[in-house]
Amino acid sequence: VTAGEYVRPDTRVVTLVDIDTMRLELTVPESAVTNIHEGQLVTFRVASFANEDFAATIKYVGPALRKASRDLVVEASFDNKDRRLKPGMFATARVALGTFDAPVVPKASLREAGSTKHLFVVASNKLEERIIEPGDELDGNVVVLKGVTNGEKIVARVGSEHKDGLAVE
Repeated sequence: VTAGEYVRPDTRVVTLVDIDTMRLELTVPESAVTNIHEGQLVTFRVASFANEDFAATIKYVGPALRKASRDLVVEASFDNKDRRLKPGMFATARVALGTFDAPVVPKASLREAGSTKHLFVVASNKLEERIIEPGDELDGNVVVLKGVTNGEKIVARVGSEHKDGLAVE
């Protein structure tokens, strides 16, 4: 506003932003709503610091799903005293919804054939090719939801020489 300019009571003249403690707004799909609660830890990344994880805590869980998108708005807050993050940055967030036991294999052990993923298990001194259902990928490892069980030996780095039925010493 400049001197002499007409200002009404509802005219915004300044915007104050506290960037020492910031809010992270998340949208949670309907399928995960029952697992979200206040106090839960959220890890997130922003493009400016692509290889660095930041932590926030859920402070507010929306009362209802949005009709158009069938998701829930959740807000988390985090300490930004170093002021590295700026309001308006986009973030990719992860919320731990619980734990379960599942085998985890190196991504290099998977072979892709169209839309399916395969890996080789050592069974009775022979390679056995199996179709698997992969889960989340993190740090070069993939969770296997179906197709292999904990404790089975697999080929860690699959190559073109690996074939179903190949003898293993």
